[in-house]
Amino acid sequence: MRRLILMMGVLATATAVNVARAQEAAGSKSPVTLAIRVARPRLLYGQPLQLAVETANRSQEAPWSRLIWQGPHRTVHLELKSERGNDVAYRLEWVGRMSSLSGCRHTVRLGAEGEFARGRYLKPGKYRLWVRVDSARNPADPKRRVGKLASNIAEVTILDSTPEGRSKLASDDLRRSATPHLRDLDAADFQKREAATTALTAMGAGILPLLEEALGSKSAEVRARASRILENLVKPLVELAADGGPWRRPNAYHRAMFIFGYLGEPACKVIRERRLVKNIDVLRARAAMYGPADPYRDLSSPDPLTVRKIMAQLADGNPAVRIRAIRSLSRTPNTEILKALVSKLADPFFFHEGGRGMPGTPVRSFAVAKAARDSLVCQGTCVIGMLIEFAKGKAAQQWPRRRALHVLGKLGP
Repeated sequence: MRRLILMMGVLATATAVNVARAQEAAGSKSPVTLAIRVARPRLLYGQPLQLAVETANRSQEAPWSRLIWQGPHRTVHLELKSERGNDVAYRLEWVGRMSSLSGCRHTVRLGAEGEFARGRYLKPGKYRLWVRVDSARNPADPKRRVGKLASNIAEVTILDSTPEGRSKLASDDLRRSATPHLRDLDAADFQKREAATTALTAMGAGILPLLEEALGSKSAEVRARASRILENLVKPLVELAADGGPWRRPNAYHRAMFIFGYLGEPACKVIRERRLVKNIDVLRARAAMYGPADPYRDLSSPDPLTVRKIMAQLADGNPAVRIRAIRSLSRTPNTEILKALVSKLADPFFFHEGGRGMPGTPVRSFAVAKAARDSLVCQGTCVIGMLIEFAKGKAAQQWPRRRALHVLGKLGP
């Protein structure tokens, strides 16, 4: 436990020092600096909007900047704006905290609400985020830094979870740089093909969406080389995903899951054929928690065909399909769908990942049940009666019953 705390402190210190150096280079003279960055600037619809808020204290001495997100002593105010400058309503879904003498780092996940929400997620478009910290004097906290701080502006683009949207995941600059090399994969000159392969591999995981397009090429040479490049890029991500889960290396793990989450069937076929992972279905189920949702469907009055399709997805034998179906559900009054969703609180699928308290100790993670729990909270009070009935039932074991009680607690009286 002491080793884990030391590792977390070292990571937070390094992050804070990097923020301080970056802002010092930009000309900032404040002893405490504030920065914000998004995990990925381009997301498919349904992928979690996750960002990091970081402070850096150059002196490593009091006063300390406190990041408090909720409650009467709140100090952090996050602004989310649309491309046209309209306020975008959001909810805090999760806040992870890490701190040291050199500063602190909070990882925040946002959910969508209001007119810019499409179901549970932000509708496609461009958004801007920034943070301000406003700390008042507090006699109970004499070492708190008093005053105001403002961060940089971060931008994020939400794309449709369609093939057209997937093709835009790679930035325009990256696509322009990669296009000549992708063309050279089918060049007549062997040396030219080898140089193109080396150049594309050096571009990193950002070109994976472009490689998926190349996997559909009519040229066998292009398909073979794209598969080889994809293998070289995916191998390190597999190691990150397998190295103790999110608790040992959280940033690396979430980055790997974000990337695996948006990989399409062509890339997964290569991973399966080359046996890069022991169980591709388990990896896809883990990645489905961070992947895109299906295109938005209005379920306020679903037709029988849509209901049957959703019920089939919720009962599918592949856990990744069940997770994606659950995450894609918008609010609905349909009792058949809602009862099936409540029953998923007892879904038996799980995988092992490193424990939070003791790194390397495997713990069970019930991914489908967790997805159902979060989806039920967004369904609102119409599921309260079903949850009570489920919790009282003989079929509900200890943990499914706890998940039902968790949802009831979120929904309120």
